[in-house]
Amino acid sequence: MSDSCTSSHCLVRGSIIPSVVQPGETLSSTSFERRGGGKGANQAIAVARAGGKVSLLGAVGLDGAWLVEDLKQSGVFVTDIITTNQEPTGRAIIQLTPEGENCISASGVLALLPAKTDSTDPTVIHIPAAKLDGNVLDTTGAGDCFTGYFVTGLMELEEKQTDAGITEEQLGSALKRAAEAAGLCVQRSGAMESIPPRAEVDLRLL
Repeated sequence: MSDSCTSSHCLVRGSIIPSVVQPGETLSSTSFERRGGGKGANQAIAVARAGGKVSLLGAVGLDGAWLVEDLKQSGVFVTDIITTNQEPTGRAIIQLTPEGENCISASGVLALLPAKTDSTDPTVIHIPAAKLDGNVLDTTGAGDCFTGYFVTGLMELEEKQTDAGITEEQLGSALKRAAEAAGLCVQRSGAMESIPPRAEVDLRLL
């Protein structure tokens, strides 16, 4: 793992879902794939690949050992993942079009945490979308990739923060990196495995 975040540590609370890809409920499928994913798992891997320290708090069934191993190999701390023999691991059926658009139906419990802000005068920062080198293959996990990279950027800024606080320029840089990561993500198939490593994203920012 990278040492870019020396003390900040991100804890992700969420789900781990092996994704089953099908093109539509009334159409014959062109392929069938089992892939790892889930909001929490995707975001945790994005933080790890962006260079941050991250733990995932979640649960899998006895059928989810391979998912936990994938997370561990990607640099996610997995000691807080519970394995239960009472329920199978959560699943999602993902309908994926040839253009990369998806529709997801998930089974399992998702934990949603309320957003909170103390700012009464928020600053709006506009960041252009990343320029793609190829076609959009799969948008699954792109938002999670963006979130994980941006959270890592905030963690890094907190480590470097001075009395002047975090500037708009610094936030803009973190957002731009997150956007570039998401741009690479949509050009690949899958969820967790489509999230690019930090070095590849940084090359696009040069």
